[in-house]
Amino acid sequence: MQLIFVAADLLGFENYIPPFGKGNCREFMGGVNYASGGSGILNTTGYLLGQRYTMDLQLYNHKIIASRIAKELGGADVASKYLGQCIYAVEIGYNDYLNNYYGEGYNSSKIYTPEQFAQLLVQTYETQLERLYNEGARKVAVFGLIRMGCMPAYKNIFGADESSCVDKLNQAAQLFNSKLQKALPKLNANLPGAIFTYINSYEIDSENVTGLGFKIYQYELLSRS
Repeated sequence: MQLIFVAADLLGFENYIPPFGKGNCREFMGGVNYASGGSGILNTTGYLLGQRYTMDLQLYNHKIIASRIAKELGGADVASKYLGQCIYAVEIGYNDYLNNYYGEGYNSSKIYTPEQFAQLLVQTYETQLERLYNEGARKVAVFGLIRMGCMPAYKNIFGADESSCVDKLNQAAQLFNSKLQKALPKLNANLPGAIFTYINSYEIDSENVTGLGFKIYQYELLSRS
């Protein structure tokens, strides 16, 4: 799960949540960061980038931590109650577009229409969130996608100027977000005690950054003989 560090700060954490694979079990009792650069909902996402922990692998890592917490607290039932009081923050899906559907070297855009791909993502995501629930999670903040097409790096890659954004990326984000918003109430209705809350990152991210003085610069790498 791609955890939001700002949220951790606002919740009163004195230090950053430790990443999975570092620290002892008692450190994990205060939270774990499972995030992995380049990861996505789909296992094929980002495979050209090298090693990364997909959402499925992050869920597997969470299962490992849940078992360690059970051992620490003296049983699975106690651990389940403990995890049920935790707040989970999940933000994922960008790379499924940026390093898959619209990325060079991937063929997803040849197989799926944007509508079909968004449906595939959200259906897969819904199953993954249910797996998270089955491992003890109850309070889960699920972040929608921001305006990917307004990110300076991708405006540069796709050729948008400073005053505009890449429409196809923002439309993809809206399509994904719309389907995700419809999926979460179903999870809440079908899973007893579940509180999946949608965070509208797209609207939170609505401010035009060019008006804040940000500039886009393009650099060229020069080889030396």
